[in-house]
Amino acid sequence: MDVLGRTLFGVDVTENPVISEASDAILARFDTSRFWSFLPDRLPTPTNRRYRQKLGELQTFVDDLSEQRREERPENRGDDLLSILVNFVETSDLTQEEFRDNMVTFLFAGHETSALGLTYTLLCLAQHPEEQAKLQAEIDAVCEGVVTAENLPELERMEHVIDEALRLYPPVYTFFREATQDVELQGFDIPEGTTLVLPQWAVHRDPRWWDDPKTFRPERFASDTDWPEYAYFPFGGGPRHCIGMRFARMEIKTVLATILSNYTFELASNPNPDLIASTNLKPGEPIRIKLYKHDDFEGMAR
Repeated sequence: MDVLGRTLFGVDVTENPVISEASDAILARFDTSRFWSFLPDRLPTPTNRRYRQKLGELQTFVDDLSEQRREERPENRGDDLLSILVNFVETSDLTQEEFRDNMVTFLFAGHETSALGLTYTLLCLAQHPEEQAKLQAEIDAVCEGVVTAENLPELERMEHVIDEALRLYPPVYTFFREATQDVELQGFDIPEGTTLVLPQWAVHRDPRWWDDPKTFRPERFASDTDWPEYAYFPFGGGPRHCIGMRFARMEIKTVLATILSNYTFELASNPNPDLIASTNLKPGEPIRIKLYKHDDFEGMAR
């Protein structure tokens, strides 16, 4: 959340809780593991009332902050997304409402999903010390002690590890799409307006596309494959794929590289935690990691 606050709005969210509170309210409203997520917004349930209140506060916050940026000279504005979009709004037909909705979408889609993606990557690596060692060697060779944005494209093995973790544990475990016209798919008639369910969880573990699908094997992403285009789609696909996909990958890589450059770790909780199909795919119990500074771990090994 701190990363998002600084990147999207250029503010420290620890000083202003409106962003984190709105995110929590939005996630609670659409928590599909709870019956109230299926109730209409117009019903005055406690969750709905808090959702409307916090969303309104966030919209006011974005409007006020964007107005402050407009009053600044363009050369004095920051490089956060809000400042960039303020510049864009002034030279385009983008409305204030569309501008605000884009900011809220980035916030809602980029908080819990990225945290879960990192959590599941750590869960997998904690059970595979050999993969940790290979990643640490790559980080040492590429980053030379300091992780920078320029290093990230060169961390190819880490890319494969993240891909494999997101295959096994996609934070967004199913997508919904609505047919905009009548269509026939594989002999089935799909009427216009039909809601289709596209479950990443099932497709990512389908033995038709994946050898030994339940096993963590990052090397499967290291070579060209003949998978169908949507055998792997943790961020969706097509023109409506996740707008924050590249940002999320950069975020996970940066955090993971920083941790691995300083620590070796092992799992201190259930290797197969229960999972909850909520707004996103969440662990039903805490995932605990025991950390060792590199020097301490090497001393223990000796």
